[in-house]
Amino acid sequence: MTMGGHRASRIAPFAAVLAAFFFVLYAWRLAPDLSLLGDSAELVTASALWGVPHAPGYPVFTLVGHLFASIPIYSLPWRVHLTSALFHAGAVAATALATFAITKSRIAALAAGFALGIARSFFLGSLYAEVFALNDLFTACLFALAFQIRQRAASQAHHALLGFAFGAGLAFAHHLMFALAAPALAILVVRPMLASSGTDARRWLELLAAFALPFLLSLALIVLSAARSPELSWGDVHDVQSLWHLVTRGDYGGLFSPVRRASVEPGLVRVNALAGLLVASLGAVTLLGAAIGVFDRLVHSPVAGASLLLAIAFSGPVFAWANAIDTSSEEALAYFERFTTMCHVPLAIAFGVGVACARTAVGTHQSSRATAALLLLGWCVLGVRRAGDVDLHDNRRGLAFAHDLLLSTPDRSLVLLTGDGPSDAALYVCAVERRCGDRIVLSPGTLSMPWKMAQVRKRYPDLHIPWASGPALRRTADLVASELGRRPVLVAAELFDKDPDLSRRFERSPSGLLLRIWPPHPRERDRRAAFLASARAMAMGDCEGCRAPLSSAPHPSQDVEIGRAYEAAYLNHARTASLLGEVELAGLLKAPMRETGETIGDW
Repeated sequence: MTMGGHRASRIAPFAAVLAAFFFVLYAWRLAPDLSLLGDSAELVTASALWGVPHAPGYPVFTLVGHLFASIPIYSLPWRVHLTSALFHAGAVAATALATFAITKSRIAALAAGFALGIARSFFLGSLYAEVFALNDLFTACLFALAFQIRQRAASQAHHALLGFAFGAGLAFAHHLMFALAAPALAILVVRPMLASSGTDARRWLELLAAFALPFLLSLALIVLSAARSPELSWGDVHDVQSLWHLVTRGDYGGLFSPVRRASVEPGLVRVNALAGLLVASLGAVTLLGAAIGVFDRLVHSPVAGASLLLAIAFSGPVFAWANAIDTSSEEALAYFERFTTMCHVPLAIAFGVGVACARTAVGTHQSSRATAALLLLGWCVLGVRRAGDVDLHDNRRGLAFAHDLLLSTPDRSLVLLTGDGPSDAALYVCAVERRCGDRIVLSPGTLSMPWKMAQVRKRYPDLHIPWASGPALRRTADLVASELGRRPVLVAAELFDKDPDLSRRFERSPSGLLLRIWPPHPRERDRRAAFLASARAMAMGDCEGCRAPLSSAPHPSQDVEIGRAYEAAYLNHARTASLLGEVELAGLLKAPMRETGETIGDW
């Protein structure tokens, strides 16, 4: 056994136990059903169907998710959520290994792993299916491997470098956000790579092949999945051009960029939001320890220190500054929070180094060591308290919302939605649960993408879309007009803001969480009957999300959007009932409302 392997064996069992502990903890608190946090609903659907989610397709995650979806236990969404618990538990173990590699301290290594595992944002990201958990695992594993490679002799490093190259290729194939860690990792491995391979062309080709192979295999997975024509097949990949368009995120502006538009707020505002999230997630003591750890490495091991500093900066404040992700509301801040877990990994490693520094400063005096142990125990207690309410095990808001959104609509109706959450929820109900019947569910804004237009026309040949290409969202009224005489049409309230022609051309009335469209001068008897049926159902709690004691995710949470949707629906029904003279019904509808929200619709 090599010296590196001998040292690793001193921490590996402890790291495995720590990972097992967190995996059980995460699994115990997993979301039980569909979650609308982040892109979880879409990713669960993609995993169930082995489809292609939004660009760049996430083939590695989708394949793993599909394997987990096939496990015959509990609900299908829970099984896919379990991937995040496993990935983040693995990241905890890898973080402990990485910290031990540069500190040779088991206490420091376990403290780093615990700091990461109990961090509030990281903890929450372990409880529902998302691509960031796998990205965090790759980041932690490659840091652990890179730190170990630096300590090996040149003659022993080549095989480890091949493993590193393969892991890096897999990480890049999974999520391009991994590029934020690339400079920090390159600093660690470039010298061992030069020493190991030198002028040996064969070794360089082996490294290149090790990197390229997983990347190319991942692209092949996208092509294979798309060829099966699943109901979720973003980009409709069928040739090299469409594959390139997907992988480079052409639908979002291209050139791999997550955001290519003007920011809605100054970059400093997002950096400040990041700082607030990190303090709430890791705590001020952990962040102070991380700062001490980075400073110590810069002094005693400049390469390792520079690597940690770059990793924290690029995946933290630099990313927050450069990307126009809104943080001005609770749901926007919750959406932004998902991107912060990557910088937790180097921060946790740096904190472990800080603990090692403190341990050295304490020395061997018995009373000093006892005091340090008590302080460390107190830090653990504070971490547990910070994450105490991070629990989704009884959160069924997502599935209830998905069912209430669609299942109360008439059969054969055209349902027009907007926004990722409602659209992804509807996709799960239609494509996985197969409960949509003959309903046609669309997001009009997506019809501006040629591949989406082609898919919709092929899937619904009797649907008349009165335009061939170009901007679509502001032509929602045209789509409604072409179908209103053939089928019931229901739309999300937000579409009235996005296409003002809807208000000018049609009548409307509340119908569940949506608004039903009526032609000008409709038959009042039919319109009134349809409204009263919907209002009485809501007043009596005849829907999954009506009056049910549904918990929400910890603050900040995107679940507030679901709560507002129900509140707005109750307000709209109560207001319309009052206009119709249904005073008693209006009173019943006002009872569940907790706060004033926006109303839309009239009689």
